[in-house]
Amino acid sequence: MSEANKPSKKIRMSIIMPTYNRASTIERAIDSVLCQKIEDWELIVVDNYSTDCTQQIVSQYSDSRIKYTLFRNDGVIAAARNEGIKQSIGEYLAFLDSDDWWHPNKLVISLEWISKCPMFGLLYSDHIMKYHDDSNTLRQRRIRSRKINPFNPYNDLLMKGNTITTSTVIVRTDLMRKIGGFSEDRKIIGWEDYYAWLSLAQIESRIVHIAKPLVYYDYTGQNYSKNGKVLLENIKHISSILYNNVDSNKLVTNDCRPPWILYQKALVYAEECNYRQSFKCFISALYLAFRHGEINIIPKCLYKALKVSLKQLKRMREE
Repeated sequence: MSEANKPSKKIRMSIIMPTYNRASTIERAIDSVLCQKIEDWELIVVDNYSTDCTQQIVSQYSDSRIKYTLFRNDGVIAAARNEGIKQSIGEYLAFLDSDDWWHPNKLVISLEWISKCPMFGLLYSDHIMKYHDDSNTLRQRRIRSRKINPFNPYNDLLMKGNTITTSTVIVRTDLMRKIGGFSEDRKIIGWEDYYAWLSLAQIESRIVHIAKPLVYYDYTGQNYSKNGKVLLENIKHISSILYNNVDSNKLVTNDCRPPWILYQKALVYAEECNYRQSFKCFISALYLAFRHGEINIIPKCLYKALKVSLKQLKRMREE
């Protein structure tokens, strides 16, 4: 058989990396993929026409598994991810933002789990968050994702909120294409990943959690998920979408709202330094948590409510 007629080698893992003006971090992200002990992958870098030297940095890599494409996403990162999905040829999809990076054993550990559950739907893990504290000191802490209820993953995600960080995800390509990829609705920017996981949970219950930190998440730069104003505007819209997608006997009154919605609002208000409104939302979230028996969120609400109340008192004294 001639070389031209040989079937192309099947790629097991397609890694999608959207980027825009990440010259300072993309090399670290790509290197973390190259350091993986598994070699059966392709990396698709989807660049929203960066104006810095991102393209030059990517072009320095001679590895044929790294593919670079220019794609105008018009500010919708979901569109860039969907473009990567369209170009992918792997059996599985993995996602890595260009300001995050992987643990060297990310793929080895993930594929070990996949071998135990080959017909899984989605796999996710814990991660390490890098951030600056109130004194601008660089710190890191492990974020422990909760294990999603395998008997009703959709209801778990709906009532308890998102626990899946996109850069930790590996998902079957066929399932991601079946749900149409990520929503490109501008009104849910910042929540499109959560909406995708909910859609997946409706057709596949085998969602696997690896209780190990396999990804480093950079919360120090201009990460989109820190854009509080946009998130605040979109929380109401994503909430209305979720309410329309559940049974009529659920979430029909304000008292039936999941507490995570108000908790997220409170976090956004806190980042915007609106401590009074943040405190109100934390207290409302506490009320709903007690009402629904969501005990895991209660300690966080109490701690955060106390923290913002102290900040508000300090502000009042200074005034």
